Amino acid sequence: MSLQNTQVKFEPTSRSNRADRRRLCGWLTLGLSVFATLATLSVGGLYLIYLIADGKVFSSLHCVLREDCFFGLPSWAIAAMIVVGSVLASWLIMILQVLLFGVDPPDGIIVSAGDAPELFALIERVAGEPGADALDTVVIDADCNAGVFIYPTFGIVGPMKTGLVIGLPLLDAIDERELPALLSHELAHFHDHSGALDATAQRVDTLWQRIGLSCGDRLVPGSRPLAKFAMWYLGELTAVRLRQSRQQEMAADAAAAADQGVDASVTVILRIAVASLWFERMWELFPRRLRRHDAPRFRPFHVTPRWFRRLNRTDRFERLLRVALVQATSNRDTHPAWHERVAALGPDPRVPPPVRVPASRILGAFEPKLREDIHASWLAQISDAWHDQHESAKHSENQLAALERETAAGKLEPEEEKLMAHLTRDLRGAEHAVPLYRTIVESDPGDAEIHYNLGEALLDLADDDGLGHLDKAR
Repeated sequence: MSLQNTQVKFEPTSRSNRADRRRLCGWLTLGLSVFATLATLSVGGLYLIYLIADGKVFSSLHCVLREDCFFGLPSWAIAAMIVVGSVLASWLIMILQVLLFGVDPPDGIIVSAGDAPELFALIERVAGEPGADALDTVVIDADCNAGVFIYPTFGIVGPMKTGLVIGLPLLDAIDERELPALLSHELAHFHDHSGALDATAQRVDTLWQRIGLSCGDRLVPGSRPLAKFAMWYLGELTAVRLRQSRQQEMAADAAAAADQGVDASVTVILRIAVASLWFERMWELFPRRLRRHDAPRFRPFHVTPRWFRRLNRTDRFERLLRVALVQATSNRDTHPAWHERVAALGPDPRVPPPVRVPASRILGAFEPKLREDIHASWLAQISDAWHDQHESAKHSENQLAALERETAAGKLEPEEEKLMAHLTRDLRGAEHAVPLYRTIVESDPGDAEIHYNLGEALLDLADDDGLGHLDKAR
């Protein structure tokens, strides 16, 4: 299978890397400087108020006003000190909370060597170091993805821990023979993330996220300017870190290719690209289930092995692969586009062979319990929302049925026609909604909203005419 024009070479130079690191250092210095200034003002201001109240500052004023003043100060000065002191104290409490409250690892099930000895043995073998000292935690979660993470052990100032997170659906989607290439790629990130600069960036990012959250919740008086600064600063810092993250992703691909072979590395990239799209398709079945049942009766993490076996059909895999390889990278993506990653490794990609043994088998006897634990966690998170969405879906169905009855009687207003088209798309799919949207467009060619919805519905059906309607909407 040829990429042809979809391939885009991604060749980060050492000069661009150095420039990005200098830019990152500048933004980190700014963030730490503002935080240090805030901490100094809070502590210094409170200490100054204490000195004034104790008569060690402005002592002459104390002598003049001592007979009619509390602490030798006029009442307006005391009121001002109470107000300023309360604000500074709330800032100081926020600073201490930001610094001392712990950072949790990602959501998921923490797995030990006793739970999955084969997985840990493979990690040690791929890492090339007995005990894989660089790895502190292994987490299995519910995503169709894998990654590494770093987090401080005590607040944001303690020693940093590193961990590996692998999605159980991803282990169902790839072959057991491909797992070493996946682990090699992820473990290669530890070299990038273990440096002092990356650890500092993680701390500063967490620091300002917490400050922004506290200020955004109006928990700290006088925090609106600080909240605006936090929002602006995090946006700029994220942009710089995203560029560096994409470069580190390409470097990890190259390291995995050197360790496990180029073909193995490319195969894993293609497998993940297709599996992520196919996993999204599985969740698209939810609206039907929501309408039928008022509580979750679906066990998604028990059916994923059967669901991913459907990708063994070559025609289905190729069709999804073509979709994945034309996806572009947005400014908010932490990873380069799939075609950029494959093109950087050089070879013309071939469709991977069918999965013979899912990588999840390496979990051994722990696999059934892990599926139950992940399902229980998912169920606890979704149950309330499921009931609410079920009620909403039933209400939408009743609305649509009423509109269809009015249509048969020829009584629909223009706004009701739009609502009927939207509900049809949500409940019955784009193929049923497109004729309704076309009818509305024919009667009102200047309706930008309907052009936009018609364009999206056509693109859902892989019809390129949708692009024309999106242009008309703009």
